[in-house]
Amino acid sequence: MHWSSGLGGDVSMTAQEQQHREPTIRAKLLVWLKRVSASPIYVGIAATVAGVVVGLAIPWAVHEIFGPPSDSIVLQIMDKEVQFAEHHRGDLAVKLYARNAVVIDAGCQNPTTGSVWQGASAIRQRYKKLQSFASLSHDNAQISWYPSNSSAKSATATAETVGAVSSIPIRGHEQWAFALFNGRWLITSFTYNLCFP
Repeated sequence: MHWSSGLGGDVSMTAQEQQHREPTIRAKLLVWLKRVSASPIYVGIAATVAGVVVGLAIPWAVHEIFGPPSDSIVLQIMDKEVQFAEHHRGDLAVKLYARNAVVIDAGCQNPTTGSVWQGASAIRQRYKKLQSFASLSHDNAQISWYPSNSSAKSATATAETVGAVSSIPIRGHEQWAFALFNGRWLITSFTYNLCFP
């Protein structure tokens, strides 16, 4: 193999010489990498990067392990309430509520028409006497847990009533309260037909 030095002279390198030189270059490179990895600057950079990674990972892990319950717990209860309301299943709906729970129709447009049902018997009767819904849902639920960690024992939610009775649309605001009883989340209060500014 023939190389030109670019200075008017020639430098010749045989294939055997090149094969001998390549391991030498690799050996020198390994030595250089070992020195760099042991230098205070490299160690400092590595420690900084590791600190950033750990700093980001720990809060995420703590929230995942010790954060509040999943919002899906409350959303599932609200979805079941819709099903039982649509089918007038007071016997099943009452199982979603705590013993002394209360359901309130706030009578937004006409407060004198508002109603209150408290206790299992009254709530059961309410569901049996509901009008027939063409559609019903609790939309845009916003849920808060108290305390906001894995020790949460209560929760609140706001939502919007969206549906229709026959061909007449119904809309309104809702407020919910939930509490944990012997490992089960139950409704302690449900207020609908609220007027919000």
